[in-house]
Order: sequence, then C-alpha cells, then structure tokens
Amino acid sequence: MLNAPSRRRAQFKQVLLVLAAVGLGVSITDAWAADAAAGGTLFKQKCAACHTIGGGDTVGPDLAGVTERRDTAWLKSWIADPPGMIASGDPTATQLKSKYGMPMPDLGLSEDEIANVIAYLASGGAGGGQASAAGAAEAGSTAAAAESESTGSAEQGERLFTGEADFRNGGPACSACHAVADAGGGSLGPDLTTTYSRLGDAMITWPQAMLPMQPIFTEDPLTDTEKADLLAFFKEKAAGDDLSASGPVAMLLGLSIIGAIVLAVILSVVWKKRLIAVREPMVSGTNRWRR
Repeated sequence: MLNAPSRRRAQFKQVLLVLAAVGLGVSITDAWAADAAAGGTLFKQKCAACHTIGGGDTVGPDLAGVTERRDTAWLKSWIADPPGMIASGDPTATQLKSKYGMPMPDLGLSEDEIANVIAYLASGGAGGGQASAAGAAEAGSTAAAAESESTGSAEQGERLFTGEADFRNGGPACSACHAVADAGGGSLGPDLTTTYSRLGDAMITWPQAMLPMQPIFTEDPLTDTEKADLLAFFKEKAAGDDLSASGPVAMLLGLSIIGAIVLAVILSVVWKKRLIAVREPMVSGTNRWRR
C-alpha cells in the first residue's frame, strides 16, 4: 500500500504524462494538418513574384531556411498581417521593410493556408530539400512562363497597357495605376519601366497575387496571350531604359575624350610659342657674344 504522499506523487506523474501526450498529439495533428503540396501551389500563386527558395533575394528576401531563422508563431503572424506587424513596431518586420523598401502586402490567407505555406517552406520547396531548391528559386518565372505563351507582341502589349485595347475578361488597363517610360500612365502604383529587369516573367503573376490588384484580376484574369503580350512590352521598355540610361554616359565619355584632345592641342600650341619666345633672346644673346 502506498502512503498518501506517494499516491499524490504517482497521481501527479500520471497527470504530467497525460498532458505531455495531449501536447504531442496536438503537435502531430498540426503537422499532419499542414499540406506542403498545397502550400507549394499557394507559394507559386502568392509569393513567387517576390521571393525565391534558394535563388537569392529579389523584391523580397530569399526564404530558404526561413523556418529555422524565425519561429512558427512569428511566421504565422507576419504572413497573416504584415502591415499590422510593421505598425506594431516589431523589430524584424521593421528591418525587413527598411531593407527591401516595399512592404509585404496582406495576402488574405486563412490559418490553414498559412500553415500549408510554412510547411512548404520547411520542406525546402515541395519537399525536395537541396535538390529542388534551385527549381524553387525559379518558381516565379517558371510558373509565369508555363501560364503564358513563349512569345508575345510588344505593340499589342502597349495597347493593353494604355487601355487602347481591352482585356478580354474586362480587367482595368494597367495605366490606370502604373506608368511606363514613353507610354505614360498613372501614379497610384509603382512605375513599371524597370520592373522586368528585376523580376523577369514573374512580374506577370502580380495581378493575381498582389493586393490591391488581386481581387480584381482573380475574378477577371488575364489570358495567356495577354500575359505574353504584356511581358513582351515590359521587356522591350526595360531594355530601352537600359540603353537610354547608358546613352548620357557614353555621350559624356565622348565629350570628355574630345575635350582632352582639344586641350592637348591648345597646350601644345601655347607651349611651342613659349619655347620660341624663350629661345629667341637666348639665341640673339649668343650671337652678340660671338661677335
């Protein structure tokens, strides 16, 4: 027979074991509830326009190993409400906004969807670890390329951008909010002149992945042909901007070279005259001394 203190100790141990079992059960349930495959689909739809997994920083940070650097509670809060985290003064959120400039938008994901995305990130990208990290790094451009045709018309893309041509499903013209060099546009959203240089084909995922465009273009999506045409237009404008940016530099370099040549000629003439002016008295004095 156990005495009273011994019985109490035994009961206490039993309670601890039960609590530990319950806690383990919850953890296992959460782990099984999170669907990494579904998270991968969400990542390509919502995240790949700004992030890679193992491909380096782009618009936002590379997310390889993020589940090891940040605890799960913080990741859930950040994905659920980035503006709220920034407004609260969270140091990590504030640092991210300061480093990358553009704040992460609220993607409107449910708790289950957030858990799925985190499970996908924890898997290293579709559960492939290091082997699939390189492929996940190109998720944005690969997903966009798969959805759009390989070639497009830059001319038609400009007509779609400016609103001269209508999107088939009724979405608003890009120029209502965005501008592109030589094509004009609005100022509500960022200028898209150089965006293709930074994001490549992944930029075409923005309308259906980024707020405030997401609600509009989810219901009125772009067609594959429209995506290809817009990408051709953005690519052409980005290339033209690179050339126009290098033009003034080349002109300045050319003017500098011409200026240096002209200055050398002037100095040569001046120096020659000075030598003659100095030499003549010396020659005259020598002749007088000889006489």
